[in-house]
Amino acid sequence: MEKIEKPKFVIQNNVITTARYEYSVIEKRIVYHIIKHIQANMGTESTLFGDPYIRIPIKELVTHDNYLQVKIASKSLRQKSFEINYKNEDWVETGLINWSKFTKEDGIMTYELSKMIIPVLLEVANNFTLYDLNVALSLKSPYSQRIYEFCSQFRVAGGLRISIEDFKERFKLENSPTYNGPLGNSNLKSKILKKAQNEIKSLFDSGVCDLQFAFKLKKTGRAFTDIDFKIFSTKNSKHVPQMEEDRAYCINFIKGLFREEREIPYLKHVSNELFNKQAYNSFALKIDSFQRKYSDAPESDRKRILRKILEEDFKIANSK
Repeated sequence: MEKIEKPKFVIQNNVITTARYEYSVIEKRIVYHIIKHIQANMGTESTLFGDPYIRIPIKELVTHDNYLQVKIASKSLRQKSFEINYKNEDWVETGLINWSKFTKEDGIMTYELSKMIIPVLLEVANNFTLYDLNVALSLKSPYSQRIYEFCSQFRVAGGLRISIEDFKERFKLENSPTYNGPLGNSNLKSKILKKAQNEIKSLFDSGVCDLQFAFKLKKTGRAFTDIDFKIFSTKNSKHVPQMEEDRAYCINFIKGLFREEREIPYLKHVSNELFNKQAYNSFALKIDSFQRKYSDAPESDRKRILRKILEEDFKIANSK
């Protein structure tokens, strides 16, 4: 019988998740492994002077034999710093690793960790992000990794609105001409948001990832000023309960189509069935797809198509 590997979850302090940094994919893989080892309180050892260190098989950082990339990433990671600010105005500036070493004979990377960062990674009681290490390690774009962390942080809320300026600052895009020129918002949408959405959705569709997201650029007046994120998780309804935001989103959409008094019984029936089937999250995804395909269709056709989707995909009877 094939052995089923248990999910490997990482709890990452939001001080780290929301930090402003720009890491390569391999650097972030190293960070993920460090966090996993520290928070499991296993796999860490100490040098003679008490600095913890961990060992990582290099093949878990790259899928080929180009180990030079790991060397470059390790050197770059050592030179980066975390600035950790607390509500009482205390702050800490520290690196994550003190040194790294590769042993070719056993293919192991060794990293000595800064003791200053350990308490931050262990302090997760009231301020944490839960995400799947297997997903994080599977993502190939650094922006996909960051956005996956970002969505994991707000999955319980079901989504959020963030200003484009705050998003650019958080992802260190504010000084990039690519995202601040005449095509800035178009590039932001296609090169970062859409690319991350497609990569995460691919893992979601294959059963590797338990969330995906939708986004929309919002205008204030004539200018785009905000990004609306809607986060969906349907893989494990017990782990991620149906969100009130999804229920309201679905019901408001159906109400917008079935407005007549004679249609109220059908509306109530659909609402009850979606709740009983724990299907608000998945139906919300259907709505997004429906809107893209049929937004210009006559209302009578939209009603007919939506009834068919509810009947075929959710087993909700056409009439009640």
